[in-house]
Amino acid sequence: PIVIDGFRRSFDRKGLMIKKKGILQSMVIKEPLKIDYETATV
Repeated sequence: PIVIDGFRRSFDRKGLMIKKKGILQSMVIKEPLKIDYETATV
C-alpha cells in the first residue's frame, strides 16, 4: 500500500478538486500485503 500524508487536507473526496493550497505532502511506500488466496474466506 501507498500512504500519502496530507492528501485529505489538499484534495476533495474524489481527489479531483483542490481544497487547500500549500499543504506539504509526503508519500510512504510500504511492503506489499501477503494474501493467501488458497485459504482466503469470503
